[in-house]
Amino acid sequence: DALKTGLYSTEQLQVRVRSDTSQPDVTVDDKGNGQYAVTYTPSTAENHEVDVRFENEPIVSSPFKIDVQKKSGASDCVMSGDCLAHGSQLFLGDPLEFEVDTSKAGEGPLTVLATSPNGQSMPAFMSDKGEGVIT
Repeated sequence: DALKTGLYSTEQLQVRVRSDTSQPDVTVDDKGNGQYAVTYTPSTAENHEVDVRFENEPIVSSPFKIDVQKKSGASDCVMSGDCLAHGSQLFLGDPLEFEVDTSKAGEGPLTVLATSPNGQSMPAFMSDKGEGVIT
C-alpha cells in the first residue's frame, strides 16, 4: 500500500520524493511480479529529488533530480496599454500599440492575429523589449 507522505517503504522497496518546499504524495502500485509502478504529481515548480532503493541500497541512476516547471499558458500573460480602456479611440493611420507581458507564462511562442470587423487579416508587428515583454 502507498503512504501519502512522500515516502513509500516496504522491506524491499523504498521510494522518497523530496523538494525544498513540499514533499509530494507518492503512490506505488505493486504489480505482484517484482515490478512496481511509481506515481507522484508535484505541486510546486522547483527541483525534486527522487530516491529509489531496493533493500535499502540505491538502485542504478538513483537518486535523480527532476526540474519541475510550471506549464506555460495564455492565462499567465498580461496585456496593457491605453487602447485597452473601454471606449478608447484610434484615428485612421495611427498605430494601435499595447504590451503583452509573457514573463510568468513560461516558454512558448506568442502569436498576434489582427483582423478587421469583416474578418480580413491585417498586418501585425511585434517587438521584443526583453524580459518577456512584447510590444
